Amino acid sequence: MYQFSNFDRAEIGPPRLPELKDGFEGVLKVEKTFCQDTRFGPKFFCEFTVMSSNHPENPVGQRVIWKQDMTKKDVCDNALLQWAAGCLGVARDDDNNVAALKRGMREMLHYAINVNNDANNFTHNVSGRYVIARAREGQTRQSNRDFTFVDFWPYTNGG
Repeated sequence: MYQFSNFDRAEIGPPRLPELKDGFEGVLKVEKTFCQDTRFGPKFFCEFTVMSSNHPENPVGQRVIWKQDMTKKDVCDNALLQWAAGCLGVARDDDNNVAALKRGMREMLHYAINVNNDANNFTHNVSGRYVIARAREGQTRQSNRDFTFVDFWPYTNGG
């Protein structure tokens, strides 16, 4: 007879949301951010609502998720810096603010994944921020695995 493992530490985990499709360009609204240990190592997650879209598989109103593997620091740090700059409205060519953001990334990410409890209204601290996103297919350098790479830019027309 099969012996099932101990389920005391098991977790159901977050709902599986779709990711952005190759070729997507549009505006996303941040809903929630969190970190989670997965069987492949720690990951950073950001849930968005699609506010504008050029892609039929990512329609306006759809809830999507972006995840960043945190095990490869050179890749992770660049992706998270770009995401944070987009969320905070820091232009890529704004050297002074990019430098300040780099110095404060640890605090910014801690701020992003923590929750405000204001009169029992739980919201993530970057909820409601808007970013422009562009998704494209790529391959990892070492294993040639396919993945979708997402570029983020600040959204400056509202939101």
